[in-house]
Amino acid sequence: MTLSDEQYQDLIIAFVGGDTEDGLLALNVPILWELRGTIADAAIRMLYVKIDAIDMLLGQAARQVTFRTSSGSSVALSDLFDHFKELRAACLSQIGGSAAGGGVAIGTLTKTAPLMPPATGELDPNAQRYRGDTRRWRP
Repeated sequence: MTLSDEQYQDLIIAFVGGDTEDGLLALNVPILWELRGTIADAAIRMLYVKIDAIDMLLGQAARQVTFRTSSGSSVALSDLFDHFKELRAACLSQIGGSAAGGGVAIGTLTKTAPLMPPATGELDPNAQRYRGDTRRWRP
């Protein structure tokens, strides 16, 4: 079964714990979904949008404060902030990359540059005997 864009967006909001009271995610997740439109795989696109949504929630949590009521109950919003950071790290690990999104290519080179001088008789600046400087000659 293929999910629609709206279903993916609803899943993103559900995965991060629901929307905020002011509807921050409901307004911005469709915009983020379109922003990440160049990603062909919908599951990977969902992960990147989920990270963007978590970043929005981290920004909201950073503005809030921890408080204690007169009855002794308290709310430690640093716990919420830490939870969002862990959720973001989990999404990054699902993508399989780092924040930079870099990858690694492993393999053997099948073609290498020749070490022969050019056929035109010009000095080859890449020749080993010049060490990169064609004005200096070393036997």
